[in-house]
Amino acid sequence: MELKDKLQLLRKQNGYSQEQLADELGIARQTISKWENGQAVPEVGGLILLSDLYGVTIDRIVKEDDACNIALCRNTDRDIHKITEFLLTAKKNTYASSDNKTVSCRIISRAENIHKRRLPLSL
Repeated sequence: MELKDKLQLLRKQNGYSQEQLADELGIARQTISKWENGQAVPEVGGLILLSDLYGVTIDRIVKEDDACNIALCRNTDRDIHKITEFLLTAKKNTYASSDNKTVSCRIISRAENIHKRRLPLSL
């Protein structure tokens, strides 16, 4: 999860609008918007204020590793187990394996074309 996404997630989890958060931090609302759009990043002082306000460590805000992301997403309306199951299934179905026996649609259409060519034009 990118910093911009974490900043927006934390703000929403804590019930702040961009305007309310900006007032709380003593900065412009446009600054919050730029952070959440990835056009700018908070300076260290801003990260300290966010950390204190949200009750999370700065490394939890800025790190992109999975352990931090899962902890942040725990209280959201997302079911992390369903997301994980979906991703594992998608990955399994995307890559070839002995368990994944899917026939390519190209092979089927190619076989159909060969079969059509063999049929006589008139019966």
